[in-house]
Amino acid sequence: YCAAAFALVPLVDGTRWRIVCATIIFSTAVLSASRTAVLACLVVLIWWATCAVRRVISVRLAGTIGALTGATAMVVIPFLPWDPSAFTDRAAIWAASIVEWGTSPILGLGVNWFMTDAQTTGNIAAWAYVGTGHNLAIDTLVKSGLVGFALLVPVVLGAILSARSLRVTSQQIACFGFLMGFFVVATTEAVWALLPNLQLFPISGMVFAILILKRH
Repeated sequence: YCAAAFALVPLVDGTRWRIVCATIIFSTAVLSASRTAVLACLVVLIWWATCAVRRVISVRLAGTIGALTGATAMVVIPFLPWDPSAFTDRAAIWAASIVEWGTSPILGLGVNWFMTDAQTTGNIAAWAYVGTGHNLAIDTLVKSGLVGFALLVPVVLGAILSARSLRVTSQQIACFGFLMGFFVVATTEAVWALLPNLQLFPISGMVFAILILKRH
């Protein structure tokens, strides 16, 4: 939540209020001791610094490249041959999840697999107790297979295209920053929910829906 809110600070009116909001949110992320949130905020800070020289770069072009790079990294990183203890043992969860996904690659194992079937098998429950695949792409593949992943791709691309279509520079900076920060967090966390009754909906499904609908 801190990373998402931090990225959207440029939408706040007035430079002073932006500084106040950014300071409070960043401090909260640091004090929470969440390395993922702090890293996402740092990526957003780098993005803002890049936009500060927008006279020599295109915010739209740089934002598109940054968001696509983040989305690609999110998908690729879990499939690389990491040490199982890497990313606070998340690499071990990725590897085990990929093995389970291989048993039903097209349709996946079910949206509630981590919370139901996975908990009934001792060897699987030893790592699946966390409740997710600790990566948006891995979590989607395990739960809904290639079909679910195929549905996720146009949502991501639609959000990027919508951010490109924004005409107000501060809105472009905020929305591209949100996408970059989101993909950083989504690399080690399954931060995705399409249903309004789920906890993660406000920082995932709702923001993506607003972005895409804004374009139309």
